[in-house]
Amino acid sequence: MKKEFLIILLVLSSISIAFAQIPEPDFNNKPFYLEDNTLKRFETVNATIDIKLKGMGYGGADYYYTVFSKTSTTKFKGGEMPIFVIKVEDGVDPEDFLTLVKAKVKRKKRLFIQGSRTMTGSTRDKSEYFVPIAYEKISKDYYKIIIEQDLEIGEYSIIRKMNTEKQAGVQVKIYCFSVN
Repeated sequence: MKKEFLIILLVLSSISIAFAQIPEPDFNNKPFYLEDNTLKRFETVNATIDIKLKGMGYGGADYYYTVFSKTSTTKFKGGEMPIFVIKVEDGVDPEDFLTLVKAKVKRKKRLFIQGSRTMTGSTRDKSEYFVPIAYEKISKDYYKIIIEQDLEIGEYSIIRKMNTEKQAGVQVKIYCFSVN
């Protein structure tokens, strides 16, 4: 019994030590990544909301966040992803707050799809661009972001979900990175 208790105590203390090594961000609602025990900022970009009509609108429309550069300045090697973290405001569920999106790169732009509609208003499935993420609580309102699959080579963005109607031309801050 004492041996089992010591093993459990050792496991719990090692978990708390691991989380204690992750510094807490100074800002809420902004993702960071951990490098050399220091929190680093992602490339932060003012993306423009764009609506691309298909077939003069008869084919529906796609909604994008557009970034006017081909690649991110924040780069990670595939298979060597750092720890991502976020501190949210009190009472906010991070699952209702963030999404991870893979970009379509066209010409000298990164297009982060947000949705698609047919001419009649029905939605189209664009789930191929959305990467599943989960969260692990580190402390009150502070979470580790868990990417639930290996990321392919490409351009990605952590985007705050918006409750507002998307209007073309409006700018939104998004947090970008590349996987090489």
